[in-house]
Amino acid sequence: MTNAIAPCAKTSKQTGTAREFSKREFGAVLAAIRSHPNAEDLNDLTSLILSTALIPEVISGIRWEDIDLAERRMLVRSASPHSTAVSLDQPLLRTLQNRRQKHPNDEYLLDSACLREAAVVLSALSREACGREATPNDVRKGTLKGWVRCSGS
Repeated sequence: MTNAIAPCAKTSKQTGTAREFSKREFGAVLAAIRSHPNAEDLNDLTSLILSTALIPEVISGIRWEDIDLAERRMLVRSASPHSTAVSLDQPLLRTLQNRRQKHPNDEYLLDSACLREAAVVLSALSREACGREATPNDVRKGTLKGWVRCSGS
């Protein structure tokens, strides 16, 4: 499998800008993610994006020491001296508990290598689902548009 990630959308010939995914395409991509049996990292990444709307680059910096499962809270650090506490809804809490149980020695929730691999799987799944390649940021854009409710429900 290659680490190269293809562009996320076709380019409009008139404007030269990438065409965003439609709501139907977004739904098809999410359905493909949820039904894929071997996409654990991608499913976990998708759950995080759908619940928090965090960008993948921020997610890759979250360490397990920043997550308090008992208090249902995650600390998100930024380049500034300030950090943000994010409340964990029940579906995301279950996702994180399962991930911690499967990966007890990991320092990061999802490290850069996991994110790259998840992006490659997402690209292939979205190509199959709707004929276009998607990135984790495309999933985030759909979340911000309100096409899914929290936790992808």
